Amino acid sequence: MSNRYAWVLSGCLFAAFAAQAETVLFNEASVKRIPLDVAIPPEAISDGDLADREISLWVSMSNPKGGWTWAIPTRTNTLFLTDGERQYPLLNPTKPEWGDTGPLQPGAVRELRFPIPSDARAKPLRLRCPSGAFLWGGSLPGPLQVELWKGIRCSLTAWVDAANRNAFIDASLIPGPVSAYTFTLADGTVQRSDSPYFRKRLPENPVPFTVDVEAVTKKDGIFRQTVTVTPHAHPLTAPLPVEKILVGQCVYGDNPRFRDEIITNRLANLLIGWSKATDYTNLPPAIVQAAAANDIHFMTIYGHGPRPVTDRLKERLGSRYLWNNIGEFAGYLYQGLNEAKACNIRQGENLESARNRFINRFIRKYVIEQHRTHDFIFSTSGSPLGTYELQGGMDFMCCELYAVGAHNLADATSEMRGAARKWKPEYWGGWLAEEWQTFPVPYGSQQKYDLLKVGLYQQYLMGTSLIVLESGAQSTQAQQYTAEAKNIKQGYDDPAPTAYRKTVKDFFDWVQSHPREKGSPETPTAFVLGNNDAFVGMDFPSFAVWGQHENAATNTNWKYDRPEKSWIAIQRLAYPLLPESLKPYPNSWLAGSPFGQTDVINIDAEGRLSDLTRYKTLIYVGWNTMTPSILQLLADYVRQGGNLLIGVPHFSTRIDREHAAYTVADLIHGGNLSPLIPVKIRARNDTGAYPIAEVELLSESVRTLQKTPEGLPLALSHTLGKGTVSLLTPWRYPSLDTPESRLYLAHVRKLLEETPRTATLSGEDRSAISYAIYGSTVYLLNVDCVAPRSVTLHHHGRAEPLTFAPCEMKIHRLEP
Repeated sequence: MSNRYAWVLSGCLFAAFAAQAETVLFNEASVKRIPLDVAIPPEAISDGDLADREISLWVSMSNPKGGWTWAIPTRTNTLFLTDGERQYPLLNPTKPEWGDTGPLQPGAVRELRFPIPSDARAKPLRLRCPSGAFLWGGSLPGPLQVELWKGIRCSLTAWVDAANRNAFIDASLIPGPVSAYTFTLADGTVQRSDSPYFRKRLPENPVPFTVDVEAVTKKDGIFRQTVTVTPHAHPLTAPLPVEKILVGQCVYGDNPRFRDEIITNRLANLLIGWSKATDYTNLPPAIVQAAAANDIHFMTIYGHGPRPVTDRLKERLGSRYLWNNIGEFAGYLYQGLNEAKACNIRQGENLESARNRFINRFIRKYVIEQHRTHDFIFSTSGSPLGTYELQGGMDFMCCELYAVGAHNLADATSEMRGAARKWKPEYWGGWLAEEWQTFPVPYGSQQKYDLLKVGLYQQYLMGTSLIVLESGAQSTQAQQYTAEAKNIKQGYDDPAPTAYRKTVKDFFDWVQSHPREKGSPETPTAFVLGNNDAFVGMDFPSFAVWGQHENAATNTNWKYDRPEKSWIAIQRLAYPLLPESLKPYPNSWLAGSPFGQTDVINIDAEGRLSDLTRYKTLIYVGWNTMTPSILQLLADYVRQGGNLLIGVPHFSTRIDREHAAYTVADLIHGGNLSPLIPVKIRARNDTGAYPIAEVELLSESVRTLQKTPEGLPLALSHTLGKGTVSLLTPWRYPSLDTPESRLYLAHVRKLLEETPRTATLSGEDRSAISYAIYGSTVYLLNVDCVAPRSVTLHHHGRAEPLTFAPCEMKIHRLEP
């Protein structure tokens, strides 16, 4: 395993009020199955166990070959406690009908919970598993080390993600139940929580530090341990220079024809194996030589295989091996209750705990597992929430474009880019699921392939470094759902796959002859994804915030509502979908950028000024839970010359999704916004067309930009240091097609127009143009696939008319 992903842990344990010491019950290594018949000493059963009529034992297995489990999946009650008369089955099997422990990664620890009788000390208990331990999904190669114990063990784990973004401490394996956790840093910072997970954002040049952890347990006393967290000496960097664009095609299964043609005919320079890594370890020598000569890179998606196999690929391919894409991992964010439960997402969370659980447990845990066999891990979430995946330790994002909330390509890519810029390294990919997700457009239309063409070119101009077509080029997959396809699958030589391969090949050839300028595009403006915001990119009736469907069943605030509809309003303005772009077929994917490139940047309680200073203007959009640290960060940003647009709802401190009936008492500092703008919010006023905040101006420097007919301030502005903050006073989020949104969008449009850019567009057709500026070069793309478009390009005091054919990309040099 690469040291970059190693666990780092040191410390000691000391007890208080009779904490139960660890008792090792079984420790054995064998190359055969290990049946269990283990005595549970009476002294290992605590008074708390007897009171609860339940006991927890702990098991760990070690072997580098793969995952392990106990019991036989086809039988029940094969892992149980017994007192010689009765059996007490496992209370927490991975699947109740199996009665097993579930797959265990080497070295992982699993809790085994059993009921016990009230006289458990009088009738000696034994743990029995006649079938023993075995390899999950195969035979037992051994040797296998199995250890079973009872009581408190030094079981904290500290982990730093590969890029040194965050340090995590996982105290979830302390024998529970635990009533409270306290994490204390050497600088005196204390975090108290009912969650066993701790996260700290690391500084740019981190050094080792210690954290004192205390857990108050019900049965075993107070657990204390000091953990040393050691950042990586050589943190994650981009796998390749960002200007080296990889264009990829996916090969499903063992398909030597498509695989070989990608390599020998240079259909792309990235081959993605939708299969086992071992399928690519023994390629024909001529293909291996051609891949090297043609600089063909390789990665898997949903790849699996033991570490020796992936290491062998790395040895052979060097920097041309990009390891693995874990695929669509975070889909529960926009799926239903069943999917959330399948992902072990606890219901009844508040916004903060749901967000932290996603980052600290859901993402982090899987990243650790994947890093056992892969050095680089990409993800293809179908929502523009890559910032949280990177925060949880994901190496790189490859948003699943065209899909679900990533359907608006311009919006979704803006979020990926903003996330990569915040969390570093500034490297991301676009995974174009065009064949599956554009089913209203038939295979037999030219629009089907122009839709892909424009998506490919837009990724190029937006700064994406890894651009992949997911399916369609080998054979069709979505024919059951695609218009006019009559559920007829097309093979390799049929029209649709042939057209898909040609579209990607033409784009790849164009990229080779048009190297993109170094760096990434100019983005003077960013839209703010607020603290605890979980907008997945689109609004749909079944969506529940953070997958909290049980909350939404009794509290409609947890359904997508005004905060999320504010994002839809911004999409329509800054990332407008062109309805006629694919006539006569609908367009839900291709969006222009009439105001140039903008990022989406998340600001949370651990935000830093360096996250924000690249932007001249910040505009708050959807949900935000305000904290003192965020308020101070925004004030520092404005003082240094930033322009900020924010509304009254963004100052609420609520974490329960109450976004309409909150009160002045719920606002930060009781409504006194003086750290940012000298204004005191006194009350909610419902006498006008919509509710607004009654404000007291605490300084004559606050300017009133707009008033209600009754004379109450609607928009305020204040100069702070070198910058300006604008406050809108409507009480509710601006939603969509409401009086509040019309006010909000008017101010957003004004800021977008006035924020300085190297070049701008004008003309009625500018919503059909996506453009990006790299220094003195501007890339412009007509996203209309059926009609020409004309705009005027303004730069350095000049106005240049430009006309575009359908789908046309222009590269324009900006000369003073």
